[in-house]
Amino acid sequence: MPNLQINHKKIDTSSNRYDLSRFAHYGGARVEARAFKNQFNQGKVGELIEHRIPWLVEIKHYFEDYLESGKSLKTCQSGINVLIHFFRLCDEKELQLKSSDDIKNAFFVYAESQLQRAQLKIIKKESAYDLTLSLARILTSITQDAEITIENTRLQRPSKRKKALSHEDDKQNLNETFKFGNILFDLCKGITSEKIVGRLPLRIKIRNEHIEEGEIELWGCLHSNSKYNQLFKDDFDKKLPRKDFYQKYSFLGNGNNFSLGHYYKLYLSLYKCREPNTDLTRAKRTSIFNYRVLAEYHLFVAMTKVNPSVAAQLKREKFDYKPLGEKYQIRQWKNRKGGQIEFEIPKPYRKMFEDYLEFRDKFVGKHGWLFPTYQSSGTSFSNKLSNINFKKIFTEYGLPWIPAKNLRKTGLNLLLRLTEDESLAAEVGSHSRKTFKEHYEHPSQQRANIEIVRFWSINDPLINGEPQISVFNTPCSGQPDTIENKPKEVIDSNCINPSGCLFCKHFRDIESFDYLWSLLSFKYLKIIESSTLRSQQNKAANLIIENINKRIDWFKKAEINKYTNWINEAETRIDESEFHPNWKFLIDMAENY
Repeated sequence: MPNLQINHKKIDTSSNRYDLSRFAHYGGARVEARAFKNQFNQGKVGELIEHRIPWLVEIKHYFEDYLESGKSLKTCQSGINVLIHFFRLCDEKELQLKSSDDIKNAFFVYAESQLQRAQLKIIKKESAYDLTLSLARILTSITQDAEITIENTRLQRPSKRKKALSHEDDKQNLNETFKFGNILFDLCKGITSEKIVGRLPLRIKIRNEHIEEGEIELWGCLHSNSKYNQLFKDDFDKKLPRKDFYQKYSFLGNGNNFSLGHYYKLYLSLYKCREPNTDLTRAKRTSIFNYRVLAEYHLFVAMTKVNPSVAAQLKREKFDYKPLGEKYQIRQWKNRKGGQIEFEIPKPYRKMFEDYLEFRDKFVGKHGWLFPTYQSSGTSFSNKLSNINFKKIFTEYGLPWIPAKNLRKTGLNLLLRLTEDESLAAEVGSHSRKTFKEHYEHPSQQRANIEIVRFWSINDPLINGEPQISVFNTPCSGQPDTIENKPKEVIDSNCINPSGCLFCKHFRDIESFDYLWSLLSFKYLKIIESSTLRSQQNKAANLIIENINKRIDWFKKAEINKYTNWINEAETRIDESEFHPNWKFLIDMAENY
């Protein structure tokens, strides 16, 4: 069989994750990558399916070319995860993959299975769509079959339209967030460098309004899913004498290679982990350390508004940590942004952050990741922050759980509500205004109501009289007032001549496709006018064209999708001689003159 290991400088050669050979065996997709070789050598893997090999070679080349083009290794990993589910389905349904038609058929079966999972709410509609789209790209590349496309399935792209939160929902969202923050704070205060090495269980006081008992117990890895931890966990609270142990666990001696004495020694070794111990690994307290780090990580994201993925990448030794009065300013390189990002630690969080650094440095030292967590082995650290076990603390006690990215979103939207400044909220989140508006801003009915009331307090015709409309169909005061730096070649504002409108103090651009279409149509009219004049002096038409160009450039630089779409559509219409009704008659006359 050919070498099916994906080769690239970004990939660790010792990693089995990128070896596609397991997919060539029946049932191989259900075997973990790191365990496949051992199971294969022991004959525990299904038979080789030879007709899959040529396709797997093509998939290998696809990923190698993908990485060579500069794409991320993380996306490659996601693609392999999609293939795992695809080949599992092929094994379960006994689908053949001999020809491109077979692969096309298997793709549609996969797409239908994802649709059903989404309908049963096993996964989100967005996930079903994204997984199928990723598979379609891989299979289309290796088969060159244009019919393998997500448009030919029953899956539809989920709408990105954001639903506005009512005042009650918005308030509930904030209440849940504050409650979650209180619990994080209590966890951080309860897991100290002294208590974590003390006697287990570690009891942490939680505010009574959140938990009836007023505290939670952490047993560390003694309550893990390990076979004997689960078996003996009810007897960790009080030591069992040998006689009582033999009586309760007599079944362990039936048909086993070990005596009850052996299991009693195992029980005592686990029970001994309850005693004070500074070795977190031997005393099975690494999970408790991880809980403190993860709680601090969530608080850090909430308080600084930094991107969770960036926070996870921060390193202690490269931490540019500068006190600035009542704040700390922190700088860290962000490759995608192409420069240093800055964020600040506010005064209320300063002391708590210092306490965390002291706690962290005592067990890890002043090096490595800022938020390091123990790996499952308990002997090494990683910045891959898994919330699986941490989340169980909240679910077991019926407490709210909010992912770090949602904490950040809530914080940025709260800042937007308080300041009413999108640019400031985007800057604090290290985003462009466009990115913030599209991916982070939550529409709020309360804010919309305030803006509506504010608008009508100014524009209510019963109070201020009927609003005036300019010749460009924009709001106007009806009182012409020419700007001070108007070129002398251009006519003064008079509410009659459209050229004068553009140089009036009361003229305002509006967010409207009709307005942009009208503006570009009027520009076209002025281009015709300019071309008919032979004078080399400043032409009024050219000055008006320049004024319109500046207004259009503002909409383009705003980097908002709807503005870009409006301008593109308006320019297309102008190119096709489809002019705005306000100017069509004049343009026709000018062109036929």
